[in-house]
Amino acid sequence: RDGGEGGGENIDDESLSTTGTPASGASPDISEGGSTVESASESLPFLPPTKHRTATGRLKRGRVGERADRPALRPTSIRPVAEVVATNDVLNRDQTEEWKGWMQFIFLLYHYYSAAEVYNSIRIMITCYVWMTGFGNFSFFYLKGDYSAHRVLQMLWRLNFLVIFLTLSQGTTYILYYICPLHTYFFLMVYFTMSLGRDLNYEKYGIRYKLMFVACLIFAFWDIDSPIWKLVHFFLGETPVLGATGGTMWEWYFRTTLDHWSTFLGMLFALNYPITSLWYRKLEAQPRRLEWLGKGIVGVALFGCFLAWVIGPFQRPKFEYNRTNAYFGFIPLITYIYFRNLTPALREYSLDLLHQIGKTTLETYLMQHHIWLTSNAKSLLTLIPGWPRVNMLLVTLIYFFTSRRLYKLTLYLRGMLLPDSRGACIRSLGCLFGSIIGFYGTALILRSYGYTSLTFVAIVCVVCGMILYRIVIDASWDQYQMSSPDLDGDQIPIVGAECEKPKFNRSITRIAPPLFGAVALFVLGLIWHGMAEYGAGKIQPL
Repeated sequence: RDGGEGGGENIDDESLSTTGTPASGASPDISEGGSTVESASESLPFLPPTKHRTATGRLKRGRVGERADRPALRPTSIRPVAEVVATNDVLNRDQTEEWKGWMQFIFLLYHYYSAAEVYNSIRIMITCYVWMTGFGNFSFFYLKGDYSAHRVLQMLWRLNFLVIFLTLSQGTTYILYYICPLHTYFFLMVYFTMSLGRDLNYEKYGIRYKLMFVACLIFAFWDIDSPIWKLVHFFLGETPVLGATGGTMWEWYFRTTLDHWSTFLGMLFALNYPITSLWYRKLEAQPRRLEWLGKGIVGVALFGCFLAWVIGPFQRPKFEYNRTNAYFGFIPLITYIYFRNLTPALREYSLDLLHQIGKTTLETYLMQHHIWLTSNAKSLLTLIPGWPRVNMLLVTLIYFFTSRRLYKLTLYLRGMLLPDSRGACIRSLGCLFGSIIGFYGTALILRSYGYTSLTFVAIVCVVCGMILYRIVIDASWDQYQMSSPDLDGDQIPIVGAECEKPKFNRSITRIAPPLFGAVALFVLGLIWHGMAEYGAGKIQPL
């Protein structure tokens, strides 16, 4: 047939061919669609039946494609099944970033205004984040098959680089920023699920048996009273610390219990993602009436479940609701996904502002403890006393700008220190840990001798920073020269050919960045000190 949106072409009694996704039995691919030829009765399951007359003149009901003595031709409005397009598919990248963005926006307002009355809604949003950990990482490992050590290190860097330096510089604990260990924990669960027995991932029943085994482990860990939890997490202490007043082990058990099924359900959704995408596209290839009839039936069923959840578990008090979240939290999640992807237009468009916030959710979560709020997110930071709205605007601008810069810095350093080479990754991490140990030892020495004034600490930071910068520049100077944007087309080096290195003013190029950084640090320190002297500080409580 000739493709056309609602074309109304005639269809004869011969087998109708259409374009669709890979036939059943092929490995599903959520990144790009295949093109095969299928019969109309297989690829268009909601195609209305036609009527044929038999030799006796009686009407016979049948599907298009069946032979009959005297077929009756009639117009129809069947549309072609759309190819998979990354920007218009279910849960595409722009849509998931937007999803994370609006949830993070509400999450931040919840902390800023200490809105305890919306706790249950915030808990659902955290469930969505953990669910996306299972969905995204399962999809990556299934499609890419990259289980290399440097891939794992790159992911762990993205999740933990900033939080580790916050714990070292602010004297806080890792469990205080529980979102980071939570995502790290469940990322590793997905990784080991996919990497162990990886050949089974592409067998019809192999991956299902693996997921069944993981489900049994989850049930044994969190849903029955057994000593397995303590045996596996023996290294967690039971002494009260910052962020875990009941001890790290109890706090970690509480945090993971709230969403212990979410990652697993995200993995299940990722496994069946191609079916979900194809279901939408096949429905949208039907006449409008049948398309909306099918979508309406599913939508009513989902909305009914969502309404039952709203008037049931969602209305319970905080502590009662926590006991139900792991088992019912997926209901609003699936309902949102369904209605957010209901039409091609809804899937294609997203709000870029929320998309940008969604890209930096990790940084905005971490920095709210120290910039937007303070005292580990227990009080408001005040830079302009007496002007609360102006103060909020100023602090918010500083907060988002800093979070954005830290996001880019994390990615830049990951690319520099953790390239796609195991040897280079190990060498970089060795140097990094050596530097951390050296600076930590310096801090302990200064503390033991009482040199802890703000001025002295600032001087030591500038001097140590310059030394570290000089070491990095000396180690990477030749590579930096050859990759400089000052190279023109005639200066691009050719393998095996001798070429003259571009000439740089080595002294200025090397010295200028640390000097500018020291001056900026000095100016910001003076401004911060002056604001503190004239009333800037913290407001207790929220």
